Amino acid sequence: MNKRPHKLILAFCMMLTPIRPGLAADDADCLRALWEQARDGHFLQPDTAAIEHAFEGFVRELAGHPWPEREWRKGGWAVHRLKLGQRACRLLSERPDRREGRGLYLFCPRASAPVVLQLPHSFKDVHTGRIGLALAAQGQFRAVAWNTVPRDQADFAHLEQTPFNALARAVGARPDLHKLIQLHGFARGKRHPDARAAHIILSNGTPHPGLSLLRLADNLRQTLAVDTRVYPRDVQELGATTNRQGRALRRAGHRGFVHIELSAELRKRLRHDAGARARLREQLLYFEEAP
Repeated sequence: MNKRPHKLILAFCMMLTPIRPGLAADDADCLRALWEQARDGHFLQPDTAAIEHAFEGFVRELAGHPWPEREWRKGGWAVHRLKLGQRACRLLSERPDRREGRGLYLFCPRASAPVVLQLPHSFKDVHTGRIGLALAAQGQFRAVAWNTVPRDQADFAHLEQTPFNALARAVGARPDLHKLIQLHGFARGKRHPDARAAHIILSNGTPHPGLSLLRLADNLRQTLAVDTRVYPRDVQELGATTNRQGRALRRAGHRGFVHIELSAELRKRLRHDAGARARLREQLLYFEEAP
């Protein structure tokens, strides 16, 4: 998208207050434009009060009982109402005067599946941010979250005191939410031979992947026709064992953390191949629960 249409779309988006019918395509464009706009800040470490404020608000958003917009404004957030796939959603972005690298958060309480998606490295892990936008465009995930500053400023997967981690805690507080899925990217050439052969590496952050994760690996292997491996059964790296969101869920007794590493080749394919994205989306939303 060149700059002028981008600015026009963004100006339109900033005027959106009520949720209006018939704007599904335009609102997907709005989501993209607001995501682009959100990525120009610099990380400022939030204090504990700000983290707890975000946590409380996220719990309410996930439950479909959101705060009034004025409550979010107190914390430096703006609320944008979007309609995605005929579903009413709310997007939380930082106000222009508070671009502190805290992330971008989409909530769709009437989503078709109780699944939350996170993109913690959408700058460094090339294409993951835009793949996330495309996956979110139909409003089928209960929530989707993106980082908004580069990883060298704030590595959201490994920082404790961030709104990104507050969202994981909020998911952990809601047993009706089955999964928190993260998409990451890896460079095959930098890995050991077992991982170098893979295009997808799955883990849940523990040495015990479980039948649910193994089933997802089988399904992705078949539907995307790529080498798919599971930590630690098939590979001994990229296991997300230090991932803060995974730890937060486990502390809450929630077993729904899913960490997905995608090769550069597969990320490029998913960015440009709508059919492949649709197959990935279907697997992420609806793969079966198993002990």
